[in-house]
Amino acid sequence: MSIKRYKVELDVVRGFSVYRYKEKSLPENADLQALMLSEQISRDYIELLRTIVAPEILDRYGLKLREIRVIMCLASSASIFMSASEVADYLRQDKATIARSSITLIGMKYIHTAPNLDDSRVKNLYLTDIGDEAARACLALFEQRLAEIQSLAEMEDSILDGAETLEALKTLESRSRHVLQLAKRTKKFQS
Repeated sequence: MSIKRYKVELDVVRGFSVYRYKEKSLPENADLQALMLSEQISRDYIELLRTIVAPEILDRYGLKLREIRVIMCLASSASIFMSASEVADYLRQDKATIARSSITLIGMKYIHTAPNLDDSRVKNLYLTDIGDEAARACLALFEQRLAEIQSLAEMEDSILDGAETLEALKTLESRSRHVLQLAKRTKKFQS
């Protein structure tokens, strides 16, 4: 008996990975494939943040990618408070990286700490009003950019004529070059 699951198919749109789902039979090594796919999605997500969100947020709020990920994590949490360890687990980063980012964010007044009532050794992190505003801007910008990418993917799917396809590919190539140039400038600025 064949179990039906959804397998991800990878397409590249504007230089970014876009995932489309199709129904397929579940292979024998599905757990390993799921883990590898999860890692790929995580890398693509970080690359998207680095390329389409970080440059503008760096200009507006002075936040680098590490700090952006921390405030987005805190903003999207179901709880008001999260420990640095919980943030590290959620973002799948080491605790030292999160600790450095937290110190930076505390100094910039984007987050505060509060004592943990269950464990006095642990400090809880939470967003300040300024941090909440920055996190909302990050999330809104990310959603806006993803909508733009999705509309390009839909446009690409709906094109039937060869000349239109060529023109769309030229537009995508031009926009991709522009995004990569922004990413390169951001890397130089951050260095």
